[in-house]
Amino acid sequence: MKIILLAMMVLGSMMTAQGQKNDVWTATLQHGNELTVFRMGNAFVDAYNAAVDGDIITLSEGTFTGVTISKSLTIYGAGFENDDVTGTRVSSIGSVNVDGTISNLHIEGCSIGDFTVNWNNQPTNVESICVQNCYLSGRVCFYYPTNTVLGDVLFYRSVIRGTFGSVADVPFTSVRINNCYVGGAIAGFPALSSVVVDHCVLCGGGNDPYYYTNDVFANGDIWILDAESVASNCIFWSTNRNPIHDENCYYSVGAGMFVDGEGGTYSADRTWELQQPDVWIGTDGTQIGLHGGQGWSKVPRIPVIRSLDMNVEGSQLKLNFEAEVRE
Repeated sequence: MKIILLAMMVLGSMMTAQGQKNDVWTATLQHGNELTVFRMGNAFVDAYNAAVDGDIITLSEGTFTGVTISKSLTIYGAGFENDDVTGTRVSSIGSVNVDGTISNLHIEGCSIGDFTVNWNNQPTNVESICVQNCYLSGRVCFYYPTNTVLGDVLFYRSVIRGTFGSVADVPFTSVRINNCYVGGAIAGFPALSSVVVDHCVLCGGGNDPYYYTNDVFANGDIWILDAESVASNCIFWSTNRNPIHDENCYYSVGAGMFVDGEGGTYSADRTWELQQPDVWIGTDGTQIGLHGGQGWSKVPRIPVIRSLDMNVEGSQLKLNFEAEVRE
């Protein structure tokens, strides 16, 4: 079932971001000035099938069937954790596979299972992928034959519980993991790939030569870092068991890393605040870890509707509302 609306963007934002429980799960498709609202658990699939390159899909809270994405889209969810203070609720979209020719894909504010690229092992050309303020409970993996091209990859302000890696033959132009929690290993990207991990909390290390800067290695198994890895202004739980290229790093910090507890086990109430934020300073002059750099936030950039008044006058729907963008 769908309802065609000729208002600009108001109702789509309202359905996701009032911070209240919805009776019906919705996916709002914005194409130009037209909004289409799809309902129930298959709403995301229906919205995706109706979308074309450049469209925006906004999800309410709820659990939606995952899709294989082969279109250039922006997808917003209501959030990846329930939080009454910030007004976020969970938009869960199952597993996502990216395949085909895509100029730009942006996913924000969702809980996702597995996130894979080119799972079907077909020719794929993706210029840009950005995953922001998301919770990824499964693996993040890029599968690539020799006839595949991938441009910029950015994972930002997200929780990645599993491994983050690649089964690929072609070097990656740019892979960036910024201000993220990563629970599994980072591994498998081909030689000559540009992989930079910045201002993250890491619990699985990695076994290939990457560049780590301003990160917190929150367990004792840092020996799995490759000998060609570079670590700059990082905090390590223990001493380094494998020679790496390092500078201005802090070793054997152990249980004294965080204010809110020991180790790197993720939970919704962990703040990841450092014990010595004024001492452990990164390459950019901000504190090492999640709260440095661009900072840590679980809140997607979707407006919260604080007040809404709708009136029908003849054939026109008039809306008066107040919205606040969360940061």
